[in-house]
Amino acid sequence: MSTQQNEDVCEPEVSDPERLEDDEFDRDDRLVDWLALGYSHERAGVEVGLSARSVKRRLNQREFKARVSLRGRELHAESWEATFALRDKAVARLERLLDSEDERVAISAIRLAFDISVRVRAEQAHQDLTDQVDELSAQVDRVADELQIPERELKKREASVSKREVDVAELERGSVGSQRSTPRSTEDSP
Repeated sequence: MSTQQNEDVCEPEVSDPERLEDDEFDRDDRLVDWLALGYSHERAGVEVGLSARSVKRRLNQREFKARVSLRGRELHAESWEATFALRDKAVARLERLLDSEDERVAISAIRLAFDISVRVRAEQAHQDLTDQVDELSAQVDRVADELQIPERELKKREASVSKREVDVAELERGSVGSQRSTPRSTEDSP
């Protein structure tokens, strides 16, 4: 059997439906990873062979967006695990620096220790909020599914609420501005 014939046997044709589904599944997985890593729609699309517009359309699908969010949390957890493995060594070193005879080194170590504690707390608070938003989003999705509200209608309602919030803010600014620009004199009062 020639090499060419062997390759034909080993590689399914592109028109093979199973192969196309596998390629699409693989592309989705790779796209999820790129987006979860924080890359732009354009860059992630280039990496997997899609346009930025196609990437945005995929992100408008609740299930896909949830996969990206979940993968982002997984990647974040993996990086924390790797960092956590170095924690004991870093803490021991920081403790030695805190006890340094050199006043500048000790003060720098104190600043670093406080800075780290503030950052850790801020990241934990951010993660807590992200988890709460994801849970609320999942609840909204479940209710929308139960009520059989199309995703398009939900987006329209969200946009309407956002527009109302902007209109209210503009009205508040406008009325405050007009009150300031046209002060009432005591002579005009009844």
